[in-house]
Amino acid sequence: MEESNKSLNIKFEGRLDNLVIKYGEEVLYSYKREKKKVREKTEKEKANQARTAIVAAFCSQINQIPALEYVWKRWPKKKKSGYRNMLAANSKLAMPTRLINLNKIAPKSPTDINSICKSIDTKGINIEIPVMAKRMELLEVQETITLAVINCVYNPMKESSQLFNLFSRSQELLNYDPKRIYNLSLQFQPIEKKEIGLYNNMIVFTTILFSTHNGRPEKWISTSAKEFVLNKKKMWEEIIIGQAV
Repeated sequence: MEESNKSLNIKFEGRLDNLVIKYGEEVLYSYKREKKKVREKTEKEKANQARTAIVAAFCSQINQIPALEYVWKRWPKKKKSGYRNMLAANSKLAMPTRLINLNKIAPKSPTDINSICKSIDTKGINIEIPVMAKRMELLEVQETITLAVINCVYNPMKESSQLFNLFSRSQELLNYDPKRIYNLSLQFQPIEKKEIGLYNNMIVFTTILFSTHNGRPEKWISTSAKEFVLNKKKMWEEIIIGQAV
């Protein structure tokens, strides 16, 4: 009887989910990886995921205003990107379905004031900037200021609408005089106005940024947000003066 000096060499690389090795009709080895069970997310995990998406959308709107983007890069941690600073400041404040009036479009400043949004109507957002001379030290006359505004509409009238929507805008005031009161009206765009008509509530976030000679804001004033109920007439597109909540 001759001895066989042949050997069976089998080599596999990478991940194997199923493996069967047979010699003739004999099964030498069999392996089947158990599939991991997909765990359903808890209600808390779902809420956190939804909140993260809302805050990310909010930060995207903040990034569309260059003056705000620059400020967030400088605070609070310079090693982090401005976007990460925004996320860190807002991630625990939002609700799973919308923002709240505690969310921030700018870092908290040493000087802060109440909301500068006086009212909203069919044309736009009405702003009143009070006298700042006593509030801001070393504030020079004829500086340029940037008024930044983000409004969040929520509580949709129809189930088919998304839970919330965001709009951002900014406006520069040249030769700003801190001893004056400024009354401004920021107009709604037609598409924005129509979208607003789909919702019952609006939160208006504002802040004022003061630019230096290089055009970059070195100081700013935090302002509180204001929430409105949008009163409707016969046609859902029309918005009359919003009453503050």
